[in-house]
Amino acid sequence: MNHLIISSMAIRQDGNGQFCLNDLHRAAGGLPKHRPGQFMRLETTKGLVYEIQCADQRSAFQIINGGPQRGTYVCKELVYAYAMWVSPAFCLKVIRAYDQQQNNAMGLYQQLQALIAEEVSTQVRASFGSRLMLERKRAIPLLRERRERIESELQPELFIH
Repeated sequence: MNHLIISSMAIRQDGNGQFCLNDLHRAAGGLPKHRPGQFMRLETTKGLVYEIQCADQRSAFQIINGGPQRGTYVCKELVYAYAMWVSPAFCLKVIRAYDQQQNNAMGLYQQLQALIAEEVSTQVRASFGSRLMLERKRAIPLLRERRERIESELQPELFIH
């Protein structure tokens, strides 16, 4: 999996691809004033959540209580908003980490596309090669017959008188 890494910390994602705000909080330094709950209570955050949910018809965040995956998970836009709220330096780290994640994913995607193209090409060549082998197999008896006929025509006939 292609993880988002910020300040040497892997940021968990849920099954919907949302990022763990608690992990971001730790990556930002873990100050109490930057707790996820503080951010989620801001009027600007609530407004952004409303806009995202109206525009995209999806939940902008989810809170998982209990278990190994517990935490507040947010969409990419809220990750950026949280990073901007924390500090310009942290925001830059988040932007660059996300860009790196996307570049890595694009590189893997391009490698996959190249492998698929190579596989298809190999299948086409194998199919073409099989067809050529079958044509050759069918042509060999005809070629032998023609060769034998030409050889016999080239042989001088001996007439005994």
